[in-house]
Amino acid sequence: MRRLVERVESAGGNQDVTIDSILHALGERSFAPLLLVVSVLLVTPVGAVPGAPTIGAVIIALIGLQLLLGRQQLWLPLVLLKRKVSGQKLTRTMRYLEPVAQTIDKLVHPRLPRLVRAPFPRIVGVASVLIALAMPPLEIVPMANAFTALTVALFALALTARDGLLVVIAFLAAAGVAYIVVGGLL
Repeated sequence: MRRLVERVESAGGNQDVTIDSILHALGERSFAPLLLVVSVLLVTPVGAVPGAPTIGAVIIALIGLQLLLGRQQLWLPLVLLKRKVSGQKLTRTMRYLEPVAQTIDKLVHPRLPRLVRAPFPRIVGVASVLIALAMPPLEIVPMANAFTALTVALFALALTARDGLLVVIAFLAAAGVAYIVVGGLL
């Protein structure tokens, strides 16, 4: 996790950073790491910016669909690749996340490998798409998207770290998100 934070931070600086720049910093086959970065950004104060959860949800849904389809390389539309994030805010956020990443690295490690091999990445793709569909309407509910984004982050972290136990925890969190969404709509 710490290396991931460092790679994203290297894409930052004083200038605005495009999603494309972040993607290149993560590498070509970066489904789970990009999903993790987008969802973690939505958990931070960046996610409180009006419209950010909806943009994040579109990116999460696109990545989830590609996981579902079993694509080998990530594709995002040019309009999203050219979308800019403040380089200073990105760098500050990544520096804020460094100690969190160090703690996560101590807790998360490869275990229950069967739960991170096929077909589970595709199932994670379905869960990510469903959660992303819930995010735009929840934008009006304070802090609701922090929970939805955190659930996606757990799935992405599980795939990135190859931690099957975290997949189980993420599915439990997804059940909680479903409860929040259904409760919020009724």
